[in-house]
Amino acid sequence: VRAIVTGRVTQRGDSVVVSAELTDIARRSQLWGEQYTQKMADVLAVQEKISRAITDNLKLQLSGSEQQKLTKRATENPEAYELYLKGRYYSDKFTEDGIKKGYEYLNRAVEKDPGYASAYAGLADWYLITVDFTLSPREAWPKAKENAEKALKLDPALAAARASLGVEKFMGELDWAGAEAELKEAIRLQPDLVRAHEYYCWYLLAVGRQSEAFEEAKRVQQLDPVSAEANSWAGIAYYFARDYDQTILRQKKALEIDPDYWFGDFFMGWAYLQKGQHAEALAALRKAHELAGISMTMGVLGRAYAVTGNRAEALKYLAALKERAKTGFVSPYDVAMVYGGLGDKEQALTWLEKAYEERSWWMSWIQVDPSLDALRSEPRFQAIVKKMNFPQH
Repeated sequence: VRAIVTGRVTQRGDSVVVSAELTDIARRSQLWGEQYTQKMADVLAVQEKISRAITDNLKLQLSGSEQQKLTKRATENPEAYELYLKGRYYSDKFTEDGIKKGYEYLNRAVEKDPGYASAYAGLADWYLITVDFTLSPREAWPKAKENAEKALKLDPALAAARASLGVEKFMGELDWAGAEAELKEAIRLQPDLVRAHEYYCWYLLAVGRQSEAFEEAKRVQQLDPVSAEANSWAGIAYYFARDYDQTILRQKKALEIDPDYWFGDFFMGWAYLQKGQHAEALAALRKAHELAGISMTMGVLGRAYAVTGNRAEALKYLAALKERAKTGFVSPYDVAMVYGGLGDKEQALTWLEKAYEERSWWMSWIQVDPSLDALRSEPRFQAIVKKMNFPQH
C-alpha cells in the first residue's frame, strides 16, 4: 500500500460536509487534504473532485478508459442515489421489515431516475433475497431476471447485474453453464465486487467444486473483512464441507460484527445440530427465529426439535408452517426439513419434490447439504438430483 485515503461525511439539514485526506504511508505525511461543504444535490460532484485530487496527487497515469471510469456517474440525480443506497442498506438486513423498506427505496430510486442501471440491479438482488423468504420462487425468479436484464440494457458492463443474473440462471433456471459464464464475467468486469465472488462461491458449492469454492470464500473475506454477511456466508462453505467447527467459528465472527445478523445464528445452529450439541443448536436457532420470524427459521427449528427428541414441539412447528401457508408463501423445503428430522422419509421426499417444482432457493445445494444425508440412498431423492441437471466435473 502506497497511500491511504481517510474521510468523514456529515449531513446537516440539506447540506453535506465531506472531509478527506491522502496520507503517504512510507513518509507518514499528508499528501493532500480538503473539506467540502455542499448542498445534498451537489454531493455527486464532490466525489469527482476527491477522485481527481487523489489521482493528481499520486501522479497516476490513467488511460482514457480509466479516466472515463473514474468520472462516470451511475446517475445524475442525487436523490435517486441516496434512495438506492438506503434500498441496498435495508434489503441487506434480511429481515421482513428491512426487505419491505428496501423495496420501497429501490422503487423510488427507479422512479426518480428510470435510466439508473444500478437501481435495477438493486431490485434484481432484492428479488433474489425474497425467494423462499417472502415470495414464491415462481414469482421472484422472473422478476430478478427482468430487473437484471433492464440494468444490463442500460449498462452492459454493470458487474452487479451480471452477478444477479448468474444466480437466477442456476437457481431459477438450472442453466448451470449460463450461470457460470455470467458470474465469471461479473468478476472480470469488477474484480473487487464482493457479491460476485459470494455468488460464484454459492455456484461452486452447488456443483461440488469445493476447493474452488473455498478460494472464492476466502476472497470474499479478504475484500470485506468487517462484513457480517461476508464472514457468515464464507462459513457456509465449511458447513457443506462438513467442517462444523470452522462453520461455528466463522458465524461467531459474523455475530461479533453484528449481533443481530440472524444468518449467523441460523448457520451456527445448523452446525451445532450436525455436531450433536443440541442445547447450543436450539439456543442459536431460537435466536435466529426471534430475529427473523420467517418460515425458513421455523423449518430448521422444527427440525432441531425433532432431532433432539422433542417430537411434540416439532409437530407444533410443522402445524404452524402449514397454517402460515394458508395466508402467505411457505417454502416446501422448510416443511421437508421438519419431516426429515421426524424420520418420515416419504413425506420429506414429497415436500422436496414440491420444492424442486417451485425452484426453491435451497434446492441448488441438495448434493452437498448434510441435513439431507439420510435421504440420499432413496430412489426418489436420486431422481430429484437427476432432474436438477447438475454439470459433471
